[in-house]
Amino acid sequence: MKNVRTAIVGLVLSAALSVGSATAQTNCSQVRKDKTEADYQQCLRDEREQRAKQLIEIYKLQIESQKEKRTYFFDQRKRQAELLWKQADFDIEMQADALEQSISRTRMANSEDASIRSDQSAMDVLRQRQTLQTRYKEQMLKVYEEREKMERVYLEVQLARYELSIRGFPVLTFDW
Repeated sequence: MKNVRTAIVGLVLSAALSVGSATAQTNCSQVRKDKTEADYQQCLRDEREQRAKQLIEIYKLQIESQKEKRTYFFDQRKRQAELLWKQADFDIEMQADALEQSISRTRMANSEDASIRSDQSAMDVLRQRQTLQTRYKEQMLKVYEEREKMERVYLEVQLARYELSIRGFPVLTFDW
C-alpha cells in the first residue's frame, strides 16, 4: 500500500516537474527576448532554484518512506525480542514452579536436606538466569532504539547531501 502511494506521488511529481520545467523554459525564453541579459540570468537562476526545490521535495518523500520502513523494521525486531523473552521467562517460571513443588514434596516427606538444598540451588540458578536474560533483553531493546535513531539521522544526512549536490555545491565526503 505504501509502495503504491509512493509510486503515485512520484508519478504526479514527475509530471509536475516536466510541465513546470517546460513552462519555466518558455518563460525564460520570453524574458530573454523582452528584457535584459541580467533579467534572463535571474530567470534561469529562479528556474534552477524551483527545479531544485521540486527535486528536493521528491527526495524528502523518498527519505520519509525509508524512515517509515526503518521504523517498521525495528518495531518488528522489538516485538520479536519481547516475544522471545516472554517465552524464555515462561519456561523459567515453569521450571521454578516444578522445583518449588519438588521442594514442598520433599519437605512433606521429611526427606533429607541434601535434596532440598540441591533444588534450592537449582532455583537460585534459574533466578540468576532470569535476571541475566531480562538485562540482556533490555540492552538489546536499547540497541534497537539507538540504531533506529542512528539510521534516521543518517537518512537526514543523505537528504542534506542531496540538497547540496542538487544545488550545485561541493559535497563534503566524510568517512563512515
